[in-house]
Amino acid sequence: MPFGNLAPGTGLAPGGGGFWAKNARGTHAPAWEWSDMKSRDNLVRLKQFQVNDKKRQLAQLDTMIAEFDRMAGELEVQIGAEERKAGITDINHFAYPTFAKAARQRRDNLKNSQADLMSRREDAQALLDEAEAELSKAEAIESRGVRDVAEAPRLMAG
Repeated sequence: MPFGNLAPGTGLAPGGGGFWAKNARGTHAPAWEWSDMKSRDNLVRLKQFQVNDKKRQLAQLDTMIAEFDRMAGELEVQIGAEERKAGITDINHFAYPTFAKAARQRRDNLKNSQADLMSRREDAQALLDEAEAELSKAEAIESRGVRDVAEAPRLMAG
């Protein structure tokens, strides 16, 4: 047999698989190319997952910031109502309503927490921008059809 383990007349190795295999898109390609394309597909999927995760985190932060703002607004209304009811707006007055003092403290805590969340949101936005740039690079690598998967990290870095 001139070709060793190839089944005569088929161009395929016994037991299936062989030289041609279906890639992730359902088209046929050489088996060695299929594994590289699968790795590139996995890289793109990983980067897409990371982008989606960062977007989800950003949305959660936006939701929390909006919720804290809403709660602080409600407390502001309650503080105003309590001050009108008592007729005292000076927080240092000895008869200033205890509920209004507590509501002010809670509102201030919410505002501080909201400021912290805004800072975290800025960081999360920067991470999202970075993840989107990496996804774009991975998609470009996939579209160019880089044959050597070992070359992909070098292209991702540059």
